[in-house]
Amino acid sequence: MRRTSGVLEILQACVYAAGATWAWERFWPLGAALGLAALLEVAGGVALLAGRGPRLARLAAGISIVAVLFAWGCLAQVAVHVIREFTSAGGATGWRILTGIALSVPWTLVLPVVRLLSGRPGRRSPVGVAGAAVLTLLLPSAIPLLAARTAYAPVDGPSAAEWLQAHLEGANPGPAPDGPGPVLLVASVVRQGVLLDTRSIEAKDLRSALEAVAPEAPTPEAAVYLDVAVDARALAPPWLLPTRVAWVRPAETGIGGPDGVVGTLEAWRSDAVGSREILPRTRLPGLRLSAFERVRPERGIHMRSWLASGSGVVEIRQTWARPRDLDADAVRETALAGARFIARNQEENGRYAYIVRGPGGEFGKGYNYPRHAGATWFLARVAARTDDAEVRQAARSGLAYLGATTQWLDDGRAFVLDPSRRDGKAWVGTTSLALLAALALGERPDLQAGWAAQVMSAVDAQGEVQGDMHVASGTWPPQPDVTYAQGQGMLALAAAARAGMPGAREALERAAWHVEHGYWPAPGGRLVTLDEHWMCLASLVTAEVLSRPVGEAICRTYLLQAAGSDVPQDTPVAPASGPAGGLAEAIVAQAAADRRAGRSGPWTRRALSYGRAFLAAHYRPEDAPLLGRPERLLGGFRDRPWALDVQVDAVQHVGCALLGMEHLLADVPLPGALP
Repeated sequence: MRRTSGVLEILQACVYAAGATWAWERFWPLGAALGLAALLEVAGGVALLAGRGPRLARLAAGISIVAVLFAWGCLAQVAVHVIREFTSAGGATGWRILTGIALSVPWTLVLPVVRLLSGRPGRRSPVGVAGAAVLTLLLPSAIPLLAARTAYAPVDGPSAAEWLQAHLEGANPGPAPDGPGPVLLVASVVRQGVLLDTRSIEAKDLRSALEAVAPEAPTPEAAVYLDVAVDARALAPPWLLPTRVAWVRPAETGIGGPDGVVGTLEAWRSDAVGSREILPRTRLPGLRLSAFERVRPERGIHMRSWLASGSGVVEIRQTWARPRDLDADAVRETALAGARFIARNQEENGRYAYIVRGPGGEFGKGYNYPRHAGATWFLARVAARTDDAEVRQAARSGLAYLGATTQWLDDGRAFVLDPSRRDGKAWVGTTSLALLAALALGERPDLQAGWAAQVMSAVDAQGEVQGDMHVASGTWPPQPDVTYAQGQGMLALAAAARAGMPGAREALERAAWHVEHGYWPAPGGRLVTLDEHWMCLASLVTAEVLSRPVGEAICRTYLLQAAGSDVPQDTPVAPASGPAGGLAEAIVAQAAADRRAGRSGPWTRRALSYGRAFLAAHYRPEDAPLLGRPERLLGGFRDRPWALDVQVDAVQHVGCALLGMEHLLADVPLPGALP
């Protein structure tokens, strides 16, 4: 048997040797990989014939599988490109290549796979083997990244940007700063968020480059955005995606070609930005290269950037002013700036601008009453923390608007009615958040009593919080479990019970019993949940009121599946602010619960990693030259460096999370910091 296996190994080596001969003159790395596989297969076969152990044969099998998958990846890359880009006649060639790959399986892969799997059980992880296979198939896409890069000389960016700004203002800045080369610069003139002009130059020294890109005429109230190239590499379009998409360092990469260079500001403010899902919940941004045909794109250019205006020179990170370092002062002041953003964009009747479009500052359409209530709660918490008069007045106006949209029932209950709903129902979460806002602000006891009575009535005899009430009858029909209803309702009840409101503790006890027993039954409830960020907040306050943990296991399960790792510092792909804000609130709540119970865990560190991402997404005063109407956008949080709109609920959730992070950093009780 062992002799037969040895002969088969040598025959397999002949197949690989033929492939290596064919590939060597076409693409030598592939020929080398197949040649190595052939040599190892011969050695393994000889070892088997000599009666030695199969260890060498298994090693040869592993190397052979990698070589074969590498070959398939190279061929499939060509096939996919041909099918996608050429006519039906040319596409037939691509399908023939794919058919050939399929037909080659028995001759190239079956024997090494059998050999590899014939080893002792438990020695290899199937997941690891599968992961290695996928990476090998994708290896051809990484080959351009291994190509030689062009490195540029370091540049004193602040001095260069300052000289260009003085030139732009019509002053006599004197001789341009000098420095060695080669250097590649892209200088853009921007005013009120509009790119007026851009020039690029690759020169042998800094002075000649600056003189070449200097603006020709003064431009009042404009700023200079300067890109300085660090290095350049060949673009690497992933072969499983359209060939005119490239993955590069997001918002830090320009595009170069024979006919010029596109800087980071122009590239990442254009409609060329795309996002592709590569794994579940994992998307990577890229640039659609067809948008830059005027330069015939060939290179991705990593750049550092500076913005020079009448206010001075600031370093740019991912096309926006460099964020502040994370500390207690930074997160508190950023939360306050977010609250002032909401206050500045508030109408006289108390409504908030639901969406502010970036970078122009136009108001978007639409409205959402639960989010209005949540934003008012955030304003009330900031007012409690900072005693800021502008924010407190905005919270009062927001609360007054909720009062104006409130309807009363004969039994003393009151609920916030969303006038845009046409189904005759009212959502308990809106009233719950309104109650939280009123309690945090400490005003309107009439509304507090009516809203609290409404939330209490939503808790049925089994403790399940019903979501929608029929407005006409004032009754709560049985409904399937709704996570937001249970979490929001229990949070409001816990806050009401903490404030000593009559009947709130009894309703909270029923809701807590349902969470502990029928809401997410164990063990399944410890394995997977739906979106439970409100349950995390409710669990924190309920434990304070009832002196026992309620819903913590559900919260931890949710966090493990939604926030399984830290956000790396200075990550090129940070989480979008809107979806991440509520998640960060939940992380902060769990971190606070752990600290209260004397437990160690990853959640404080994880929360602060999100905080750094939020500081990087914050519109700061230094960004003003890049914005059309800065007063409407400053203080808000954009989703991405290229997704520039600000939505009021994103500011609410991010701001509340930042308030909690100050508590984690200071490690002392702070008013408004936690729910």
